[in-house]
Amino acid sequence: DAEDVAALQHEREAEAAEAGADFYANLKQDLMVECSKAGQVDKVSIFEGSERGAAAVKFKHPDDAQRCVAMMRERSFGS
Repeated sequence: DAEDVAALQHEREAEAAEAGADFYANLKQDLMVECSKAGQVDKVSIFEGSERGAAAVKFKHPDDAQRCVAMMRERSFGS
């Protein structure tokens, strides 16, 4: 159900290319920890190689996904 998914973007693809394989594993872990503050996370998907650094976070409840989007609006990871 699309209502329980928060679509997020990170603009760090240049850094990802330099950092290697650990970048995406670390980003996924960071997103899991931070997004869990909004509610129960079922799954974090990172779209590696995306120009806009797309990620999708699936929550157990739709309200948690909306809370996550609002919470993450001004967040930056790894900086």
